[in-house]
Amino acid sequence: MNINQLTAHKIKELRLKLNLHADAVASELQIDKSNYSKLENGRVEITIAKLEAVAKVLKVPIAALLPISPSSNVNINNGDYSCNGTLINNYNNDPKLTESLQSAVDILHGSLDKIK
Repeated sequence: MNINQLTAHKIKELRLKLNLHADAVASELQIDKSNYSKLENGRVEITIAKLEAVAKVLKVPIAALLPISPSSNVNINNGDYSCNGTLINNYNNDPKLTESLQSAVDILHGSLDKIK
């Protein structure tokens, strides 16, 4: 599997874990269900913009949609997510704060990859 297919699989896995129907997610993304199905099945390239939109609809950080190592442990439960055991409420976060935190997480992941 390539990175696009792994990401698509992760999106579907999280949608199912959140008990959301594909047609509801497609509607929130303002695309038809067949195009969303192609996205979820890895038959179309997932752009960064689409990844951001899906993360917003699923109310998870972008990192939760990426096929990252098992040591990252991003878990979803009732709209909250935890990363390595730290619970983060995803509903009332300031969007700018969330963006800043996501950027910091991305930088840290990049640093870890360089160290490895």
